[in-house]
Amino acid sequence: VHDGYLWGRGAVDMLNVTAAMAVVAKRHLDGDVPQLPGDLVFFAVADEEAGGLLGAKHIVEERPDLVSVDYLLTEIAMPTIDTPAGPVIPVTASEKGPAWRRYRAHGIPGHASQPYGRISALVPAARAVARFAEDDGTAEITDEWRRFVAGLGLDTERERAWTDPDQIDEVIDTLAVDDPGFARWVHACTRLTVTPTTLESGMKANVVPDSASGDLDVRVLPGQDADSVDDYFRKVLGPDLYDELDIDVALDETATASSAEGLLWESIGDAAEIVAGHRRLLPALIPVGTDARFFRRQGTVAYGVGLFDDRVSFGDLLAMFHGNDERVSLDSLDLTTAFLDTTVTRFGARSAVSDG
Repeated sequence: VHDGYLWGRGAVDMLNVTAAMAVVAKRHLDGDVPQLPGDLVFFAVADEEAGGLLGAKHIVEERPDLVSVDYLLTEIAMPTIDTPAGPVIPVTASEKGPAWRRYRAHGIPGHASQPYGRISALVPAARAVARFAEDDGTAEITDEWRRFVAGLGLDTERERAWTDPDQIDEVIDTLAVDDPGFARWVHACTRLTVTPTTLESGMKANVVPDSASGDLDVRVLPGQDADSVDDYFRKVLGPDLYDELDIDVALDETATASSAEGLLWESIGDAAEIVAGHRRLLPALIPVGTDARFFRRQGTVAYGVGLFDDRVSFGDLLAMFHGNDERVSLDSLDLTTAFLDTTVTRFGARSAVSDG
């Protein structure tokens, strides 16, 4: 802790929300607040960063008796965004699908001092990495993105540009001058993205490698699927390089979403009004994956939300994810705890009225 901030990996991704939820759950467990009309489940698992296959996915599918719920609060939480109507609180209502791929190239090994007639597997692998890095993807505007933009209160001309696939790249370049973190987020929310993240090849400097492999972080928009990924790979790699590589599926998941309406949404609005002084909520599409997707596929309504003070902007916070100087203010921890506590309390009150 330094200068009013808690520093370290996970500070905003998303141990801040986890800690706040633990405090709220303990208050209910200890009987410090009125009893809810239903069960409150605090569910903390590992493995989310590795795809959630051994964490949330396993528990949801193998032990639904432990975590079967109608409503879910989870990550990600984001700072408010200033609009002409006043600050709005982004609420994660939809997320892109992780469709990770692993690729492998093959070669002919030999002594590196005599390369004639040998084929280094590293060469086609490196060509693949370069082609993905050089391609910026094709912009696509989804309904989820249109809803987000509609809540920003932009003038007619700017809103048209933000929702036009032929203009969005210019919007991103303009944003990047003053707010590169927000620009990256807009870029990721308006296209299928492929990011080369690992490349492994060779055993020593004087051996021509006969294999090379690596990982690709692929994220698909709502409406896209495995065929979309395959079509994109064929376009970017070209037929020759595409056929030369072995491409395996590591994760193959589509985007998920929850409607911005209903009991939990209105309870979040109540909390915003009580804690932040307004109930301006903005349903947001996020480019990252969360454990919410496993619950949504079981019919659960799931949102990610929290509350921050004004010392970190929307773009600044996004830049901290897996980045440098990750931190959260102690005041933001208190605000998120109060916000989630109020959301749960208001949800209980609304549920009691609804059931009655």
